[in-house]
Amino acid sequence: MALSSQQTLDQVCKQHNLVWKRNPTNGDTIDGWIDEIPIQAKFCSKNFAIKVKTYPITTQKSAGIHYQNYHVNDPFSYIIVEVGGTHDEPDKYRGQFCVIPKSTLVEQGVLESETCLGKHCMYICPPDYVREHWSKKYWNNWDNFVKET
Repeated sequence: MALSSQQTLDQVCKQHNLVWKRNPTNGDTIDGWIDEIPIQAKFCSKNFAIKVKTYPITTQKSAGIHYQNYHVNDPFSYIIVEVGGTHDEPDKYRGQFCVIPKSTLVEQGVLESETCLGKHCMYICPPDYVREHWSKKYWNNWDNFVKET
């Protein structure tokens, strides 16, 4: 039986001497904490596109009957993404995580602020992407996982 993304995240955290704790509620922009650092966890099962090699990751939260973009004031410090794989290899990237700091999300215009509308979706590359992409350096970037100020 395959592990859930959160179970896999727990295993990877243990490998890096980090402690994963899931938020007991689902109605929050914080999905859990890694070493007491609040994170938003995302999972994209697979990329069905033939030509496009990046993965769409939703960057919105529920606001009652509609959705709104994540905001710079939301209390998470990282968005951590696991992607499943490709159409031909659905589990190709399981167990690998893109660890994106909030400061990078601000630089990329993903988070809403007083000067930016934010985005409803961001695109990240897979770990073995051959071209340049802003998200590439964040794959399995656990050594730089620290609380941002």
